[in-house]
Amino acid sequence: MRNFALHLRHCQKKITKTQALNFSTFACPVLQSQDPCLPIQNLQSRRRALVNLLQLCVSDQPIWYDKRMHAQVVVSGFQDDVFLANLLLHSYTNSDSIVYAQKLFDKMPEKNSVTWSSMVSRYTKHGNDEEALVMFSEFCRNSDGKPNEYTLASVVRACTRLGGVDQGAQVHSFVVKAGFDQEVYVGISLVDFYSIEEAKLIFDGLRVKSAVTWTIMISGYAKCGRSEVSLKLFNQMRDTDVLPNKYVLSSLLIACFALKFIGGGKQIHAYVLRRGTVMDVSVVNVLVDFYTKCGEVQAGRKLFNTIVVKDLISWTTMTAGYMQNSFNREAVKRFSEMARLGSKLDGFGCSSILTSCASLEALNHGREVHAYAIRVNLVYEDYVKNSLIDMYAKCDRKVDKSPSEGYHDAPIRTVID
Repeated sequence: MRNFALHLRHCQKKITKTQALNFSTFACPVLQSQDPCLPIQNLQSRRRALVNLLQLCVSDQPIWYDKRMHAQVVVSGFQDDVFLANLLLHSYTNSDSIVYAQKLFDKMPEKNSVTWSSMVSRYTKHGNDEEALVMFSEFCRNSDGKPNEYTLASVVRACTRLGGVDQGAQVHSFVVKAGFDQEVYVGISLVDFYSIEEAKLIFDGLRVKSAVTWTIMISGYAKCGRSEVSLKLFNQMRDTDVLPNKYVLSSLLIACFALKFIGGGKQIHAYVLRRGTVMDVSVVNVLVDFYTKCGEVQAGRKLFNTIVVKDLISWTTMTAGYMQNSFNREAVKRFSEMARLGSKLDGFGCSSILTSCASLEALNHGREVHAYAIRVNLVYEDYVKNSLIDMYAKCDRKVDKSPSEGYHDAPIRTVID
């Protein structure tokens, strides 16, 4: 027993360093022995050993490991132990074995709040929202326990995704009665569930507002065209200890563009610079988009040049910005640079380049983009097809079936075609 205890302690130290334990290095030798539950006669020690094994993180064949451990729990006579069953349930759901978790749940003679909450949360996590609501209903009907704030947040998220207004209102009523209406996670889910005006009432009633809560409200108002409210909320947010994240900053820039408030966008840009942190590429992309859409192409180009690792959105945004401001030669040059560096444009980017080629009547460049679209299988996308037709037409070329001469093999026609 002493040797095993030392072996287990060694394995636990190892997992602390690696955060993942390969099944073949530990579990197999232990579980493949004649007495796989470890050579311990004392039931309490045996149970403690099973608890430790169930809490190990296995990276290799986790489902098989969970099933073997499940077998050891049953063989050891602990199948009615709620604590061990909850550990197994957690392990199954973490391994994406929701079917095995449900089978275990159905056979459990006794269930506590942790059992029910685990199943509700896992169903929501895996997108099984209807099952999550059914499970929550059974929880309230069949259990003396009470759901915690994490379970209630999961249930509200399920109602949001299902569009279940009545169910969501009932859960909200339950939340208030149970005294969870000031919990941050529940508040975030409720704000996301309701329409923007109803959400504002809940938001105003929260004593503690997290970054996520502010983000939902600011982006929500920006999306529904209430950009001025987004900016007012941001000013309120700056008076708190909560720092705006990249989603808030992106929503604010969208709001500024909607209001044609160039000065506001520049102020947000300055705010980000004053913070002295490295800007996330997604924020820079939105800034580039903001400046180019407002006609500030030079400012957008300077920001674009500061991006060390440019992603697809970076290239597409800058290319589209050039095209929208009639900087067609620069748009074509950007495409050539992108192709030389091995980056790939999407259908929208290709369409922007083709529009610039059409404006310049640059047939050869247009053919290069056409060849690129064929090579990366974008030629069948509607945006690309229509841009190709427009490009060849403006270059005074007949659209025919030859890939080298014009538009090639487009069996699907659109309204614009």
